[in-house]
This record gives sequence, structure tokens and C-alpha cells, in this order.
Amino acid sequence: MTKKLLLLMFVVCARFTVLNAALPPEVEKARHKDIVVLDFDPTNADNLKQLWGLREKPRSVHIVRLSRNRSDYNTEQLELLKSWVDNGGCVDIAPTSYPGEFVGEFFGITRKEHSGNYNLPAATVETTVKHPLTTGAARLTLGPLASRQFARFSSWFYFSGDKCIPLFSFDDKPLVIVKELGRGRIICRNLVDWSSNDGERFLFNLLEWGAGYTVPGASTTPTQSETEPTPAFDGVVLKNGDQLTGTIQTASFAIKTSYADLDFAPDKISRIDLEGGPDNVDRVRLRVGDSLSGSLSNDVVEIKLTTGAAVKVKKDKIKSITFGDARKAEKPN
Repeated sequence: MTKKLLLLMFVVCARFTVLNAALPPEVEKARHKDIVVLDFDPTNADNLKQLWGLREKPRSVHIVRLSRNRSDYNTEQLELLKSWVDNGGCVDIAPTSYPGEFVGEFFGITRKEHSGNYNLPAATVETTVKHPLTTGAARLTLGPLASRQFARFSSWFYFSGDKCIPLFSFDDKPLVIVKELGRGRIICRNLVDWSSNDGERFLFNLLEWGAGYTVPGASTTPTQSETEPTPAFDGVVLKNGDQLTGTIQTASFAIKTSYADLDFAPDKISRIDLEGGPDNVDRVRLRVGDSLSGSLSNDVVEIKLTTGAAVKVKKDKIKSITFGDARKAEKPN
């Protein structure tokens, strides 16, 4: 990877732009140029300030990249990141140090090294997995790691973990995986040659998907919550942990996005996640696969419980709303 491409990949706490794009015009047109990526260096004072700032302004950064061993980060920093991801943030783990305890372990991801070989070559891998990250990017060149401690030694990393989705594999060993943690996303990967094969499109997808935007051409986002069976009934999960099951009675849900005010009937929606906080970012996922971010206008949501009781819940008490399979079968009289 050249120095220029490395700089293009992640600009610390800066607005991200790609200067040498060769993507289709319709894809390039959809790029969100305000995506902020923090390539987190725990020894950098500005980086630390940006990290602690996530407590008050969680959307001031869209993606945090971790490339060091776990011992380089303290527990307070990792706990903050875990909470941030759980509430909608994204962490991109691309290890560049070895040996040492893997930082991914903190997020439930394990790592194994392909050891015993010297000067391992870069390799081209392909995938048939349908995912926003692989949209238009089914072929990547992945390079082995030359470690800091042992300059001659190179290694591949294989990743695994509960509810992880493997995207690219070699001999059935995952080299690139994604995982949903709460409402957020984790990407864990080997080093990618952004200039080779579909690397540039994969980088575009990584930034857009990691920041919570819809990737052009992707019909769905098969993250953990969306690959699990859809419940039969609607449900409301409260911020205190309580869960209500029944049928949503609210006639429609309105979301104010940066580009339009939109209104959807409950049978068009699969899930609503409410973040709130200073940036008031909510996310609506439609049954057709689209994902919208903005501010939900409904102040109250009404649900008729399976027991027959009707309950009205204020928006600021709600963590998420799911819409069950029974609703898809409903027909107008």
C-alpha cells in the first residue's frame, strides 16, 4: 500500500474525500463527503479529545479505526467505544501489530495467525456473499502483515466470533468479517490493497455502510438483527429494558431526514431504532431494505398488547420498535 493511498484511506479527525476516484458516476454522486473517520492513536492528545467528545456528540465521528494491540488502549477507552458502537457507531479493526492481545477480543472477535511461513504473498480473494460491503466489490487483494516486532515475519489473520458474518474467506477461514453489536457495526479485516481489483469500491462501501448510510446498489443490510427470524407480533423495547409485545396502533411514522420529510405506514417498516441524544439521530429500516436516518416526528407510539390492553409510550422512553410478520399478511377490508 502506498503512502498516498494510506493517507486517502483514513484522515485523522478530518472530512474524508477520495482524490483519485474511478467509481461509476452514479456511485460517486452518492458519496457522502462529510464522513469523519478517527484513526485512533491513544498517544495523540487531539485523538483523545475527539474520543471523549463522543460522549456528548456521538455523531461527531462516524467510524473509529483500531489498528493496535489491546494493551495499547486502556479499559475506559474501550468501554466508551463499546457503548458508542452499541448506540449506533462503527469500529473498523485492521490489525497492524503482532504479537500481542488482539483488541477485537474486547468486542467478542477472536484472531488466529497463519504462522510458520515467511514472506507470504498478497492474494486475491473472491466472494459470493451478498452484503452492502460486497456490492460491486466481490474481488479484493489482501496483503499479509509485516509485524513491528519481527520485520521478516508476515502473517494472515483469520477472524471468528459469535454472530459474525464472513465476507471474504480463504480455505473457509474468514479474512474479512462484520458483526452487529447492539445498534452499531464492527468490521474486522486484513489489510486491503485499495488500488487493486475492487478495493476502491470496497473502501467506498466501508465508509458509507459504516457511517450508517445506504450503499448504492445494495438491496438490504444483512446484519444480525435482520438475518434473525422476524417476530410474529410487533414489539417495543424500552430504554429501561422492558419489552412490550402486541400490535402497533399508530397509523403512520414520520421521519425528518436531511433531504425530505417522509411518512410510512407500519406495514412498510421492519424496524425503528431511536438514538436521541444531542444529535437526535433515529434510524428507520424499511421492508424493501432501505435505511433512513433522521429524526422521528412521532412523540407517542401506541401499541395494543397481546393481553388486549392499549398502551401509549412516549418516544423518549423507547429504544427500538420492531414490526412483525403478522402485519405483512394484513389486507384492507
